[in-house]
Order: sequence, then C-alpha cells, then structure tokens
Amino acid sequence: MDHDREKTGTSPAKADELATAADNARRQKEAKDWAQDNAERAEKEFAEATRALTETENADPSKGHALDHERVAEIKSLLAEGGDKAVTKKFGEAALGTPEAAKAKTQRASIRRHERELAERALTDTATENTKQTAQAAQQSRTPLYDQAIERQRQRQQRDRETPSLGR
Repeated sequence: MDHDREKTGTSPAKADELATAADNARRQKEAKDWAQDNAERAEKEFAEATRALTETENADPSKGHALDHERVAEIKSLLAEGGDKAVTKKFGEAALGTPEAAKAKTQRASIRRHERELAERALTDTATENTKQTAQAAQQSRTPLYDQAIERQRQRQQRDRETPSLGR
C-alpha cells in the first residue's frame, strides 16, 4: 500500500478520506436501490389493488365473474370486528386480494363514512338543541324579573301621577 501511495503521491490522510467517500457513495447507492425497490413493490401492490377494485366494479354475472355476496358479507363483518388480520386468519393472505375483499372494504369504508356523518350530525343537533334550551332558560329566567321590574316602575309612575307634588 505504501508503494501505491508513493506512485500516486497521496498522503495517508487523503487515502482515508477517499476510502470514506467511496464507502459513503456505496451506502448512498444501496439506499437509493433499496428505495427504488420499495417504490416498485408499492407500485405493484397499488396496481393489484386497483385491478381488484376494477374487477369488482366491473363484475358481470353473465361473464361468470359474479361476486359471492355471502363471502362479501362475511369479509365485511370480519373487517368490522378485527380488520385485515381477522380476514387473513380465517381465509388466508390471498383472500385480501380477491374481488370480494375489495367490495367488502369499499362497503365498510362507506359504512364508516356514513356513521361518522351521523355522529357529526348528532353532535351538531345536540349542540343546537343545547343552545336553544340554554337561550330559552335564560329568557325564562330573565322574563319574570324583567316583567316584575317593569310592573314596579309602572306602579311608581302611577303613584307619582296620583300624588300631588308638595312643591306645586
């Protein structure tokens, strides 16, 4: 090695820097390759899911691609209870890629969205009702006192009109 350094004219410190730079470049290339592999795998998974969803939406009983509605209902129930793990436990990993599973997931998402909307509407309605009740309670609690104050003022004015002033 010392003989190589003499030929190239590099110092030991410079050689270490070059080795470190080469290691960093190799690590960056490995990280880039790993990221690209993951991106390709994710793209394939997305394409498979899209394909399964498209097949589910385009299923035509006359073409022999009819969905097993009982299985869709069962998968939907399992998804509600335990998610993908429950489906995998009962039917295996392959079941998650079936048109029935895609349909069940779509239905389950729709149900969750509808339930969320109902809950939000109930909260809004409850808040509106509470606001109305609070306003009515405040109005009712003020009205008798207000009415009493007005009545006392009228009585005082009436008494003042009837009683002659001493200064006149």
